Amino acid sequence: MLAGWTSLGSGLYSQAVLLSPGEALGNISENGTLMAFVPWNTDPTTTFAGQSVGTYAFDFALSTIYIKPAAAPAGSVYRASVKIFGVLAASKSNIVIRNIHITRFSLNGVLFENCRGCSVSSVEISDGGGAVIAPNPAAPPTYIYAGNGVEFDTNSSEGSVTGVSVFRVFDSGISPQTFHSNNTVSGIDIRDSTIDRCGFAGVEISVLSNGGTTGSSITDVTVAGVLVANTGRGWSGRRYGTEGHGIRVMADAGAGTMSGIRLERCTISNSIGDGVRLVGNIGGVLLHRMNVKINDRGIAVADPTATSLSLTLTSSLIHQNGQGGLVYNAPTAAGLRVFQNTFFSNPPIQLAVFNQAGEARIQNNIFHTTAPVTHLYSSGVLVAPVIDNNCYTEMGNIVGYNGTPYASVASFRSGTGFEMNGVGGDVDLTNPIGGDFSLQPTSDCRGSGRQGWG
Repeated sequence: MLAGWTSLGSGLYSQAVLLSPGEALGNISENGTLMAFVPWNTDPTTTFAGQSVGTYAFDFALSTIYIKPAAAPAGSVYRASVKIFGVLAASKSNIVIRNIHITRFSLNGVLFENCRGCSVSSVEISDGGGAVIAPNPAAPPTYIYAGNGVEFDTNSSEGSVTGVSVFRVFDSGISPQTFHSNNTVSGIDIRDSTIDRCGFAGVEISVLSNGGTTGSSITDVTVAGVLVANTGRGWSGRRYGTEGHGIRVMADAGAGTMSGIRLERCTISNSIGDGVRLVGNIGGVLLHRMNVKINDRGIAVADPTATSLSLTLTSSLIHQNGQGGLVYNAPTAAGLRVFQNTFFSNPPIQLAVFNQAGEARIQNNIFHTTAPVTHLYSSGVLVAPVIDNNCYTEMGNIVGYNGTPYASVASFRSGTGFEMNGVGGDVDLTNPIGGDFSLQPTSDCRGSGRQGWG
């Protein structure tokens, strides 16, 4: 517990902290609630310029905490996290962590480093992270901060996370990752868990460059039945101002590759960034029976040079995302396959392809809206395209293809030869805003798909 604050004026207070070996500052609570994180920048005045009350920062070099409370701190209780890990397992096998609550750690709730066959189940992990891990070489004298709920790294394999709740964590809720050269993380299974209000990603699968590391890989990761909400909307804010994605799968350029990534039956909502973000040479990624709703963009696939990346999206609901449903921009990658999905009210474009190689198969999908949107857009001529048996609500210009807008399925068919079996008319979903996406008996989409495609 912290006491004996020094007033600095302008609503700021400071306190030096004596840390023991193996301890590190991370997060600060005020009367049991975490204060909002502010990164340290040179001095208190610069750091807190323009910051609201309820914020904190710390000077790593001097082990000094600074707070900006709503009222003088004498009547409140403040606590600082100093323990770096909740549980650390290094070079171990078959560790089982079950039925505990891990909270107020400074870096990771659970870290498996070079471990095999380890599992976490029925565990609650909350209110952690925020430690300094290195000076920031790009912007001295600032620092790089971090903190995840559960992390598998450094050649870990055959790990699992099941029935876990992770909330209010600085960076990512659950993260298989590499950040050294020539490491492999493999066989990680993440299931039936809930993740809320993390700053970087709900689930982060990352091959990180970490200043030039190379030759690493992540293989065979399954994320199934996971609920991710409010990423980028917690006490650590939107990390780096650009993250805050629900599920983020990324191999940094030159750092390594991925394969065997599967996302199934996950619900991702209210991310300040993308619901799902795919970047880098991550191989073919399968998204199946997903519910991606009310994020900034629903699904974003973007990389200027990746070659192995491809997306298969099947049997999923993509709805009410504010800046598009699916955005694909990967000019040298292996393409996209989009089958049996429902896109509902994702302005301004429900499915947009800006650059593409490989293949583009878009079949048996429903595109519905209650206000004019472009359902399908391609900035140029698609490579190896198949676009057929989709069903569209016709309202305004529903398709844009290679510079030409089309207001109906019939005109799109006439102008391009696509959608020979496509339907434009009354989609007639039962109650999509309320979550019922079933087709009513009167829907023109009934019977319009083609069995066996996809």
